[in-house]
Amino acid sequence: MVIILKENILQKLIYLNQLKKENKETRKLQNKRYREKHRSILNLKKRLSYQKKKYLTKLNSI
Repeated sequence: MVIILKENILQKLIYLNQLKKENKETRKLQNKRYREKHRSILNLKKRLSYQKKKYLTKLNSI
């Protein structure tokens, strides 16, 4: 089961890499759809990285 999942993920990655090389416009649209669909998660990641950076800066200045 795990092997099948790994192969499936690998196939998807290979497909995306080929798509990126061959058809940049399609890949760009696909990225845009992904960003729109997962906007809240992406914003949380950005906020987390900003807060982490801010915290580390404060910690180093002490």
